[in-house]
Amino acid sequence: MTSYGKQTILNPPFIKDSGYSWIIHIPEHVNLSDGSHTQKSPLVIYENIKPLGPAHALHQDIRDRGGGMYSHWGAYLYFSTSDNSDPHVNGRTYSISIDATAFDNTERVSGSHMKPVNLRPRDSSPEKVEEDIQHAMTVAENYLKVIPGGASHLKSKAVLELGPGINFGAALILSCFGARVIVSDPYLSPWDHIYHPVFYSGLMETLKMKEWDIDLSPLECILSVNRYPDDLITINTEAAENLRSIPDESIDIIVSAAVVEHLISPQRAFHHLARITRPFGLGFHWVDLRDHRDFSNPLEYLLLSDKEFKDMFDSCHGESGNRYREVELRTFIHESGFSIKKVENYQLADDTYLDEFIPRLRKTANSPYKKYSREELKKISSLFYLVKSAKT
Repeated sequence: MTSYGKQTILNPPFIKDSGYSWIIHIPEHVNLSDGSHTQKSPLVIYENIKPLGPAHALHQDIRDRGGGMYSHWGAYLYFSTSDNSDPHVNGRTYSISIDATAFDNTERVSGSHMKPVNLRPRDSSPEKVEEDIQHAMTVAENYLKVIPGGASHLKSKAVLELGPGINFGAALILSCFGARVIVSDPYLSPWDHIYHPVFYSGLMETLKMKEWDIDLSPLECILSVNRYPDDLITINTEAAENLRSIPDESIDIIVSAAVVEHLISPQRAFHHLARITRPFGLGFHWVDLRDHRDFSNPLEYLLLSDKEFKDMFDSCHGESGNRYREVELRTFIHESGFSIKKVENYQLADDTYLDEFIPRLRKTANSPYKKYSREELKKISSLFYLVKSAKT
């Protein structure tokens, strides 16, 4: 690949994806970190001198429809030619450049071109706030369903939620039932003076309509001071793999929803979680085992070599998913000091997709997953029920 002015020429070979889609690794010298775009990649691809598009297309749309659609994800570019021809033989030149207008210089993230979701500007529209309220309610209700005794078991219990997301709604609902709540994420969403008061006010009104024996004073307190009071909720910005500030055996219950799949090292994380959990303490973790780049093709990242996957995973802050399978997570959990009470498979891969995908996986040269059984590959969403072993 060679540079030409402000554009970078993409030299073949291009990797055939499927349908009309082609993939190429973005050159390392292409500078995507001059600023941080809030939602979409600033990368533009050209066919000869004409920009292709639409950009930011779904990967399946690129495969099915093509016509110049493309998507930049991590270290890779998925693209189609304008007439769905083979870019190796159509005689055209393909190049990329960076749209400088896509950068907001007030929102920089050191060392990365992609800002973590939690740190992006909040959407405070009534429709989005209501969607977020319903999501928080769903997550909290799922927590209450799996915790033995439900809400009645939470009084004075120390509860840690990993990866609470753009608001702490689910954790604070547990606080309203008497739990002492901690939230932890290296990218905790900061207080937004527009979004969060509207969100927590709406959440409180929604809770009032529930026939629950619940104390809403935690939410009332937050709204009165327009921030998160230190004596109400403990905010921890450590990664799950490095929870050094949380004392040994100080947590009764640990919960997470769609977090474990984004961890760099679930193995190290579960060791820390076991360390901070009291004997016979509990853990409940919903894990989404799909390739987050395209949920309709949930196992595509298993085709990558370890190096290719690491480059992609690092460049998107792990938002693609870490691709560990359920059987690997079971091993990490057993080694950490937790026992697995049970695992529920919430979602299974479609058999038609597996019929097409598995032959491609078997043919890969360097994927560590090429010999995994169909049974293991089929599991794409799991809920782990854990209990901390007693002291020996």
